[in-house]
Amino acid sequence: MTTAKSIVALGFFVAMAGACANSEAPVEPVVDSPKERAVERVTEAPEPAVTVAPPNVLLITVDTQRADSFGIYGNPGGHTPNIDRLAEKSVVFERATAPMGTTFPSHASLFTGLYPRRHGVRYNGDRLGEEVETLAETLREAGWETMALVSYGSMVSRGGLGQGFVRTSHEQSGEHSVAASPVRVTGMARGLLSRKRPFPFFMWVHYFQPHSPYEPTPYSEEQLAGYDGPLAAGASVQQFYNLAKNEWRDEDRTAIRALYDGQTREADRTVGQILETLEKAGHAERTIVVITADHGQLLGEHDDVGHGFRLWEPVLHVPLLVYDPREGEPRRVSSRVGLVDVAPTILEMVGLSAPEAIDGRSLVPALRGEELEERPYFSEVRGLTPKKRARRPRDENALAVFLDDHKLVIQRGETKLYDLSADPSELAPLLETSDDPRARELAALAEVYRGQEDQTSGRVEPADLAPHVEEELRSLGYLQ
Repeated sequence: MTTAKSIVALGFFVAMAGACANSEAPVEPVVDSPKERAVERVTEAPEPAVTVAPPNVLLITVDTQRADSFGIYGNPGGHTPNIDRLAEKSVVFERATAPMGTTFPSHASLFTGLYPRRHGVRYNGDRLGEEVETLAETLREAGWETMALVSYGSMVSRGGLGQGFVRTSHEQSGEHSVAASPVRVTGMARGLLSRKRPFPFFMWVHYFQPHSPYEPTPYSEEQLAGYDGPLAAGASVQQFYNLAKNEWRDEDRTAIRALYDGQTREADRTVGQILETLEKAGHAERTIVVITADHGQLLGEHDDVGHGFRLWEPVLHVPLLVYDPREGEPRRVSSRVGLVDVAPTILEMVGLSAPEAIDGRSLVPALRGEELEERPYFSEVRGLTPKKRARRPRDENALAVFLDDHKLVIQRGETKLYDLSADPSELAPLLETSDDPRARELAALAEVYRGQEDQTSGRVEPADLAPHVEEELRSLGYLQ
């Protein structure tokens, strides 16, 4: 990288600082808009401000979904036929990066265009502050009917990610909310999509698969025939994380991947049902579809499993495809992009402006075939409450900085530089990092990023965590 490029990159960031499977019966979701009215029916919403018929937006996030699980990213297993079929007429971003391997913070970045240190959500116990403007709020104010149908209900009930959504699958009161099964989420989505919508809609659909625990599926049972190891009947959260404490066997690596791929197939099947309903209801010709994930999952690489404190590529490299029926030419984009780019991209696609001073950028030029400028992206590890810091200290300042093919990882007192084009598995960090000009440039960017104001409005201290919230986080592997 030239000196001029590094100056441009650093200058940018300094500036940036200032239907269910077996039932067709629709399921009626909760309706709640806490910022404006206690309860409001969508059909009573005021006339939208837009005058030209704008496109609908369907955003689907598949939790813990590695990019390399999809056929469009080279997986030969045929696990995602429905998503791959949509990708054939979409723009596929080959190198999309998650800002963190944790659900709440990464989704918060997706909806705000801000990195975790700026929107203040650092782990799954935090709540997005109401002062932070979200994609849903911007669309709602412009006349879109906003709906959030999620498997992980706590995102909207206590995580603040329901801001701007009028219809939600869970109450936004902050009380305990149970997870919604894929069948229920799909049923709600299909039921709403089957109706004639009076206004343009923005629908967010979230599936928790393939997050642990891992239940057997027809695919994994077939793949594990003859296997008699500890994962023969699936993997609970505890069994999954215990894998990192044991000596790895090849058959166990194969087993956990089979369980994961089986869940990926189930997620793809439900996505296919929603896309089918979108088509049958007559919405497809005017609906932008975005499919992505909040983060991925380590499945034995580097003899480890999980995501939250990991900065490896299986955790941070996520799928991202954008389908716009108004744009006819599918393409693949090799430039690095990030989840922080999703909100400004959607807003420009529907003719709206993104909030000022956000970290992400619009990818619309890439959708049109233009080359994107090289830009740095950042990923960090999840935060801890003070109680957890005292009991089990972690490196909360760990950071990965991406610029083109290079990735600098600063963690546990070590700095490592990787060339992902030559070493995609991150097995051979470049030597003499401190003397490498690329490493110095990325380290300078890391210092700028760390100097960002760490918003605290959303932080939830241990005393504020109700017992059922602690149990929920523990059951998902976020507290151990």
